[in-house]
Amino acid sequence: MPELPGRSRWEAELRRAFQLVGQANAERMMEWMGNPPNPANIPMSFWNALGNGWRDRFEPILMNVYLESAREMVAVSPIEINWTAANENAAKWARSYSFRLVRQINTTTEQRLQTIFDDFFTEKGKTVGDLRRLIEPEVQDLTVRLQDGTLRMLTAKERAKLIATTEVTRASVEGETGIIQQIKAAGIEMVAIWETQMDQKVCPICRPRQGHERGNGWTEPPPAHPGCFCNLRYEPKVRER
Repeated sequence: MPELPGRSRWEAELRRAFQLVGQANAERMMEWMGNPPNPANIPMSFWNALGNGWRDRFEPILMNVYLESAREMVAVSPIEINWTAANENAAKWARSYSFRLVRQINTTTEQRLQTIFDDFFTEKGKTVGDLRRLIEPEVQDLTVRLQDGTLRMLTAKERAKLIATTEVTRASVEGETGIIQQIKAAGIEMVAIWETQMDQKVCPICRPRQGHERGNGWTEPPPAHPGCFCNLRYEPKVRER
């Protein structure tokens, strides 16, 4: 399917969700640590609240992207689609995936914060204000493996943009997949073909996959890496004579 209509709007919503929850919880973290700051004061309820805040915002957005992508696929479907099943699948996937996504983000955030705490308490002359300036971006930032294999921390703005692009791609592909499964159940076999943006920004990971069917250079659908902007095109399978 071509690029998802409204993609920029969904990405903007996800970016706002990441940043708003991160900012709010950075303040709560400073309150929990107290003065003088002590990371041991941060209770498990904080991490639960951080995860719940992200999950509550992510889940409906991911579900809506899934359904919008499904509707685009239905427009070219050769069969009548069961929308009750499509909506149920969208809700189930969004709920399950947002939980996994948040767990990953929380784990990374906690690890990064522990490094900050360790450095803070071993260096002399640091103030509570210094710690606040260190913590606030870290609650929002994320370590990612870039396309060249290197690891680095992203700024809050970079992180929000990268994850928004990645997760809109993922939800869009999932929405298509749900409809493809109904088509397959009706006895029509469809072939998935990898589609890049076919411009200078296409990365070395995705460029070789352009125009290839599943099993020919790739097995897992987009996103192939953080920030992946690819999609899948579907064609009826040609039966061999």
